[in-house]
Amino acid sequence: MASVFVGLVTHPRSRFDADGTATRQAQAIVDALARRHAGAGLLVSDRDDYDPVAMPLDRAELLRSARYQADLEHRWRRYLAAGGGWPAWGALADTVISAVMSVKREAGTGALLPWGDGAAGRAAATRLLNIDLSHLRTLESGVASGSEWVLVLEDDARVDDADAAVDDLLAVVETLAPTAVAFASLSESISLDRLGVEAMIGGSVASDGPPWLVRTSRPITNTVCANVYRASFAADLAAGIRARGLMPVAPIDWRLNEQIMRMMASGRLGPDSCAWAIPGLFRQASMHAAG
Repeated sequence: MASVFVGLVTHPRSRFDADGTATRQAQAIVDALARRHAGAGLLVSDRDDYDPVAMPLDRAELLRSARYQADLEHRWRRYLAAGGGWPAWGALADTVISAVMSVKREAGTGALLPWGDGAAGRAAATRLLNIDLSHLRTLESGVASGSEWVLVLEDDARVDDADAAVDDLLAVVETLAPTAVAFASLSESISLDRLGVEAMIGGSVASDGPPWLVRTSRPITNTVCANVYRASFAADLAAGIRARGLMPVAPIDWRLNEQIMRMMASGRLGPDSCAWAIPGLFRQASMHAAG
């Protein structure tokens, strides 16, 4: 039986864990894994670790981050277009994004988040950096646990039945174990047509695996609400993010996209290194009814 470490990303002011719902659910998942002799531990990362002295957010840094985010979105659209996804004109259209704005997928709206040089801009960037640091903690803790797989959940991930979700999760990792797949998207988040990836979704990963676990023509992502990473990829991902540095600021979803593009360009990832659960095993409550 494969071993799975679970990391939960939350923070003390989160409305999705205000009453402990997300933490209790994560513990229920870990308990269900333990009953199947597949558990490797749990980390609830609820700290705000951003250090304003080490990473000051002045006006110049906020504007640099906004420009970098716009360029990163543009490069991702080109990456999708090269894989048969987002049409080429869509990639070109991204160049009109304002250099002083950053696109953040917030509650599924895709609304523009103004950076500027005021308190609101610094607060938004600080929140993103704290999320980055929590994701890094969960990835690195998962790798240190010696587990084969690392499941990272954000606190708006929801399941109706933890035991059923764990059965499906174990079916995923057991199917992926002998393949080249490095990570799988497990959340029901942004729709495929909105992401521009419908044409990049293929058939089942394995003939004897679950039919809802599908191939992608190249590594692609939804949000990072619920992803399961092979431990070796989790180590590479965390190391790549740290090597790149957390400045300029970018949402963690886009840091993953950035590392995917770099790993594909260097040959560290191949076209068969990603899978998706469709529909997702976890519902993203910030985008869909929490139930």
